[in-house]
Amino acid sequence: LRGQGDIAIGNIVGSNIFNIGVILGVSATICPLQVKKQLLRIDIPVMLAATVLLTILFWNGTLGRTEGLFFLTGIIIYTLFSLFHSRKHGEEGPVIGLTIVAAGTSMPELATSIVAAYKRKTDIAIGNIVGSNLFNILAIAGSCSLIHPIEANNVNYIDLLVMLGISVLLLPLVKSGQKISRTEGFVLVLFYVIYMFWLLRDTF
Repeated sequence: LRGQGDIAIGNIVGSNIFNIGVILGVSATICPLQVKKQLLRIDIPVMLAATVLLTILFWNGTLGRTEGLFFLTGIIIYTLFSLFHSRKHGEEGPVIGLTIVAAGTSMPELATSIVAAYKRKTDIAIGNIVGSNLFNILAIAGSCSLIHPIEANNVNYIDLLVMLGISVLLLPLVKSGQKISRTEGFVLVLFYVIYMFWLLRDTF
């Protein structure tokens, strides 16, 4: 509403990178994260598709109302599908992640995923992040750009590519034995640390 598109998009891109790099990384170092088939076959590919779509549509630094409506439609369809699938197969599914993210930002998600990993509820730890990233792109970017077209010149293609890259990296990691190991968790954290050093390179 205030026309501060850099904060709106920067929050989404930064949150998605932090979610995978730090939250999943730290959770996996506590306890290797076992991946359910639905996450591997449906939810992570949908998250990747949404990430690719955001990267393409926002490449010119703007996100209009048409794109916003498309994203909002996507989160509604995905949520309804997840609820239907969970009831049909008697699973909790990553919708848990969508409701958890509504309560706050990435720090509560960090606490949630770490506690879930410590208690060996690894499907919640992963579902929390996949659901959060999908929610960030489809619901938050969708609603913000629908209310007011977003322009964000300070979020550049490097940030978009880092978000896309760490999201793409997640798929081969979870396919390797259908889990994220402690070593792979460390790699995710390292990925985020390198990105932070790049962002803050001018301050050193």
